[in-house]
Amino acid sequence: MVPKSPIFSGDTFPKIDYLNKDLLLAALGKYTLNIRYFDSAWNEVTKPVSPGRYGAVVKIQFPNGTEDTRYLTLFKTAAPYDPAKEPYHFTVQYPAAFGLSKEVLQREQWTSEYFAQGLVDRASHDSSGYAGTLAALHDLEADPARWHGFIPWRINDAWWTTLRQKLGESQDYPHLVVLPDGYDRTPAKRWPLILFLHGSGERGNDLTMIKNEGPQGYINQGHPLPFIVVSPQCPEWESWSPERLMRLIDQIEAAYRVDPKRIYVTGLSLGGIGTYDLAATYPQKFAALAPLSGMENPEIVERLKSIPIWIFHGADDAIVPTRFSIDMANRLKEAGADFKLTIYPGVGHGGWDKTYANPALYAWFLDHARP
Repeated sequence: MVPKSPIFSGDTFPKIDYLNKDLLLAALGKYTLNIRYFDSAWNEVTKPVSPGRYGAVVKIQFPNGTEDTRYLTLFKTAAPYDPAKEPYHFTVQYPAAFGLSKEVLQREQWTSEYFAQGLVDRASHDSSGYAGTLAALHDLEADPARWHGFIPWRINDAWWTTLRQKLGESQDYPHLVVLPDGYDRTPAKRWPLILFLHGSGERGNDLTMIKNEGPQGYINQGHPLPFIVVSPQCPEWESWSPERLMRLIDQIEAAYRVDPKRIYVTGLSLGGIGTYDLAATYPQKFAALAPLSGMENPEIVERLKSIPIWIFHGADDAIVPTRFSIDMANRLKEAGADFKLTIYPGVGHGGWDKTYANPALYAWFLDHARP
């Protein structure tokens, strides 16, 4: 489900439909679309008046009675834009290890940058994700202090979370809860809490997909842990929302005896990103973090430097390159933060079972509490 061009100009919204429309019609029959548009201030509109962010809520009704909803970010440019006539400008820097002389690079700078511009133009002009990047940059101009350091999809998630709240849609994550042995026998005791965030492959609406993931999976293998372990599930097509996760934590604290000074968050891949984002949004809430194979804008370190962090990553990760964790660790070191970095040699986008089966991780969590 994509707009014809999510980056657009003019007085009408771009046409929205499935890319493989003919195949879908042949397989399922005629479907109907009900599309509502909203401006950057979350007001419902029928036409794009001002440049900037817009959102399209697309309700799809299939002949068999099933329904689906998609949320698409659009961006209206301030003037007509043709990427073929006016490509983006990039500055390309080659690593010293390539052995190219400074004189050659300066003389051929146009060639290198033109090639990079062409790649990005072809990859992003029709991409709703790139429209989201432009919309996020537009939002930054309106409120730079609030968003400093966050990557674009975090800004988009926050905008969509607010809109969905205004539309009355449920913002609660379905989740699993595992209580520690002895919880019922010690009614006066408060327990540390681990929030585990799964990766993109476990998104959906089936909690059985995550019951053996992360710390809960370790418990299921016969290793009890002295924590309340909460494992939410992220819906399909979405990323972790810090606001919705904090709502879940509030609900858990109201329902169970949680030690408010010992709340920890960990996650892998998409969940590693979510770990950074959640802690950076609410830095006073968490006693320690353990992101696995995640990434974030290193500028976010200013929000994270007061929280102990143990970062894990595979050395041969081709999905989320290891350099993201190394860059984050370097910035944490510069900031004087309390952190650890573990790189698994010969491991790609994985190493998660090894991490969550390591008793040292849970001991490290318990060594940290908020003042």
